[in-house]
Amino acid sequence: MRGRWSTIVLAGLMWMAGWAFAARQQAPQPTSNTPAVKIAIIDSRLFTTENGIQQLLQQMRQTDESFRDRLAALQKLQQQIQSLQRELQTQWANLTPQAREQKQDELEELQNRYQRENEDFQRDYERAMRRATDPIRERIFTFLASYAQARQIQLVLDHAVLSQAGAISYFDPALDITRDFIAEYNRANPAGR
Repeated sequence: MRGRWSTIVLAGLMWMAGWAFAARQQAPQPTSNTPAVKIAIIDSRLFTTENGIQQLLQQMRQTDESFRDRLAALQKLQQQIQSLQRELQTQWANLTPQAREQKQDELEELQNRYQRENEDFQRDYERAMRRATDPIRERIFTFLASYAQARQIQLVLDHAVLSQAGAISYFDPALDITRDFIAEYNRANPAGR
């Protein structure tokens, strides 16, 4: 009986080995003349740093400047709220119930006004920023495609996006084309154009 089980097990192992050999024979073998894929990394976060893409920075500064007065008004309103809050805290015991209620109503009104104006400001600012920078971003992506083709790069990965998604932990710094790309873009597309 023991010999019979040994024969069955041995036959099963031989069958599995034959199956694995056949599968290996059918699997396509990589050829040595398959071209290697050239990959590069770019960090789009650096586009908006001081040494970044100058056209983009110029549009961002102009947008910021156009919203400067509204931002100052919001900051002034926030200071009024903080001042009134401090006043209520320090003078609470000395105020009559009617004066307290009046100050609290005034504070609530200022806070509601600030919230509305801040939401309007954020919406308008983001819309203006997109309107100002989207055409440049389109030019950047078009330029990146031609830049990659000229250097025979088949795949460009954005480090900013991959990092945010937690999808990249390391890459060889030699793959980083960010600085060179920014310099090339700025040479081909100077600010003010």
